[in-house]
Amino acid sequence: MLFDHANGYLSPASAMDAEEWAQANRDAELGRWRVPTQPDIVVYPVGDGNEVRVFSEAECYLSQVITRNEATAEFDPTSAMGNAHAYFETHPERKPWEDAKPEEVWLMGSGLHEFVALVGHDGRFRFADGSDMSPTETFVTGRRIWPEDAS
Repeated sequence: MLFDHANGYLSPASAMDAEEWAQANRDAELGRWRVPTQPDIVVYPVGDGNEVRVFSEAECYLSQVITRNEATAEFDPTSAMGNAHAYFETHPERKPWEDAKPEEVWLMGSGLHEFVALVGHDGRFRFADGSDMSPTETFVTGRRIWPEDAS
């Protein structure tokens, strides 16, 4: 039984909060994500995070592996594909330039133009015209051009 300081026991609302907190901690521990609108549906990332499996705790149903590219918004939001899409929407794919290191040189693209940028010690991209941008801003493409890969 759970106790609080005021009454010696938890009210039904407090007990629900405690249960949700414990479940959220357990989900995080197991590396799974629970669909907010369908609490009996959990999504398990597979491999590098670009694939998932959707599991229904109520029906004991495990989906096939669903890729980021397959899970589009056109699917019923309550289907396995729709649940996978919701997961990918809340867990966007990490872009390579988000891990850029100071003094690396990158060719960054906006979709219309490409610009050479030096990564500063603060992690911001510095351009030839003196401007700078955060790696999480409006870049569409990016690849490191120096130092070159040894592979």
